Amino acid sequence: MATIRACNINLNNNDLTLLVFAAIYFCIKIFSLVLHVV
Repeated sequence: MATIRACNINLNNNDLTLLVFAAIYFCIKIFSLVLHVV
C-alpha cells in the first residue's frame, strides 16, 4: 500500500502498466485461493 501511494506521483504515465500489474496480481491471488479450496 505504501509503495503504491509513493508511486501515485509517477502514475500519470504508468497508469496502464500499474493496472495490468494489479490485474495479474489479483488473478494469481484468486487462483491460489481456488487451489487452496480444492
